[in-house]
Amino acid sequence: MTIAGKWAAVLKSPMGPMDVELDIAESGGRVEGTASQKKGQTMEIENGRIEGNAFSWEFELSGLMKMTLEVSGTVDGDALNAMVKVGSRGSFPLTGVRMAG
Repeated sequence: MTIAGKWAAVLKSPMGPMDVELDIAESGGRVEGTASQKKGQTMEIENGRIEGNAFSWEFELSGLMKMTLEVSGTVDGDALNAMVKVGSRGSFPLTGVRMAG
């Protein structure tokens, strides 16, 4: 199972749903890439790992609020399901579908 590719994802946060495009590469159990929001913010995947269909990585959020976002979940074919831990604010679901092409 590979997580490599482009994903259209939605983070369900207390501020409402946030559309995110993930661009992910995978090699030897390591995951890297970016997450981009339509508002123009792009974050780099850090400490990314995948074992079987389970993955995890972190994002460093900058700007007004600086914190580490911890992502962990699974990939099943063209579906991605994860939880994003947002510091002390709790964890929120992230779902995505692989984009064609």
